[in-house]
Amino acid sequence: MSRPNVLIVLCDQLRFDVFGHRGNRVVATPNIDRLAAQGVTFSQATCSSPLCGPSRAALLTGTLGSTGNYTFRNCEPDGRGPWLKELTTADEALADHGYQVHYHGKWHTGREHRECYGGRDDIFGHDLTEYREALRTEGLLPRHGPGMKTDRYTGVPYTPWPIDDLMEFASKHGYSMPHDNEAGIVDVPDDATLTAWTVKKTMRFLEGIPETPFAATCSILQPHAPLIAARRYADRFDPARMPVPTNDFSYEDNPSIPGHIPADHNGVGQFMALYYALVSEVDHWIGRLLDTLDRTGLASNTLLVFTADHGELMGEHRTFSKCMFFEGCLRVPLLMRLPGVIPEGIVADAPATGVDLAPTILDFAGVPPLDQFQGRTLRPAAGGEPVERAYVVAELDEDRCVRSRHCKYFTVGMRGARDEFLFDLQADPGETINLASAGESARQRCPGSANSRRRGDRGAGPYW
Repeated sequence: MSRPNVLIVLCDQLRFDVFGHRGNRVVATPNIDRLAAQGVTFSQATCSSPLCGPSRAALLTGTLGSTGNYTFRNCEPDGRGPWLKELTTADEALADHGYQVHYHGKWHTGREHRECYGGRDDIFGHDLTEYREALRTEGLLPRHGPGMKTDRYTGVPYTPWPIDDLMEFASKHGYSMPHDNEAGIVDVPDDATLTAWTVKKTMRFLEGIPETPFAATCSILQPHAPLIAARRYADRFDPARMPVPTNDFSYEDNPSIPGHIPADHNGVGQFMALYYALVSEVDHWIGRLLDTLDRTGLASNTLLVFTADHGELMGEHRTFSKCMFFEGCLRVPLLMRLPGVIPEGIVADAPATGVDLAPTILDFAGVPPLDQFQGRTLRPAAGGEPVERAYVVAELDEDRCVRSRHCKYFTVGMRGARDEFLFDLQADPGETINLASAGESARQRCPGSANSRRRGDRGAGPYW
C-alpha cells in the first residue's frame, strides 16, 4: 500500500459521550457511529489541556506546555503564537517528507507554523468576517428584526432563546460564565451555516482530486459557543426532555448553576438542547465528508482521525464550558479509520491523550518521530494490540492532572493555595466525592495516582 493520506476532523468543545456508539440516547449520530464501526474508538482519550489554544498546540507538536514549549493562552491567527521554543508541527514534518498539507477552519495558535500550507490559507479565528461576507454576497444574510441579537463571532443576526438573557445577566452579576451569552436560532439555509461553510471547504479540496499523499485538517468551531443553531436541528430537541445533570460537586466559589441559571428545562435544559442541536449538525456534515471520500475513491487509503480539542461540562458541576479537569471537559472523542490497516470495530481502552496525535500520524505516514515528542504513537493500540500505560497527564497554567483508567488526581490553585482532588472514576463516575480530603483509607482506593505523584514516581509512560 502507498503512503496513506491523512484527514483530521477536529471539533471544538465536543464531549466524548454525545454519540450513539457511546450510549447516548438523546441525539442521533449515525455518521460518527458509522466511523466508529469502521475503525477504532479510544474510549479513554483525554485532551492535553482543557483550553483551546494549549490543547491545539499539543495536538500540533506532540509536546506539553509545562515543559517550556509554549504558554497557556489562546492566540488569534494574526497574533503572536504561544511558542517558547523552536518546534516542528506534524504538518511541517509531513510536508518535509513529500506530503501536500492543507488546513481549513479554526486555528487558535497564532501566526506561526503556517508556511507549510503554501499560501492556501483557509484558517480563521473568532472574527469570521469572511463567513459573514459570503452570506452577504449570496444574499443569505438574515435581516436584523425586532427582538434579534447579533452573534459576536460571525456578526450574523439570530433569534435568542430565554437562556441567552439568563447567561448575560449572570455574567454581569459576577457569576461564572466562561463564554458570552449567545444562545438561540439562526435562519440561514442548512448548507450555509458556519459548520457547513467550514466542511464544504474541505469537501471542495477532496473533490479537486488532490495530489497524493496529502494531509488535510478540517477544524470545525461547533459545538463551541456561541450556541446558535439552525432551526432544522434545534427543532429536534425539547429543553423539557433534556437529562439535566445531577452531579453538582464543584470547587468554584461562585458557580453559575443554580446561581442564576435554573437547573431545569428553563435553564440548563435550553443550553443542552442547543448544544445537542449543534452536535446533530456536526454529525450530518461528517456524513457528507465521509460520502465525499467514498465518491472520490480516497477513502480506501486515507487515515481519518476524528477528535476534539476538549469537551464541555454542559451543566455538570454547576457550570458550563471548560477549563476544569472534570470528565466532561477533559475527555474527548478519538476515532481512527484506515481500511485494511486498522481493524473494524476496535475499542481501545488504553489511556490516550492529545500529545499522542502527532506521533501517531507520523507513524502511519512512515515519517520518523520528532525528537521533541512527549507523546507516543497509538498505532499498536489502533491495531488491537494490548498497550501497557498507567496514566496520562493534562495541564492548565500551573495546575496538573493525572488520569488512569480508574482514578484521577489533580490540583487547582485557589485563594493563594493549591487544593488537591482525587476521584475514584469507577465507583464515582460523576466525580462527586473528593477522596483527597476524605482521609488516608479513602485515598487507598486509588493507588498509584495521588500517592505516586507525591513520591515523584513517573510511573509508566513518557510523562514526568
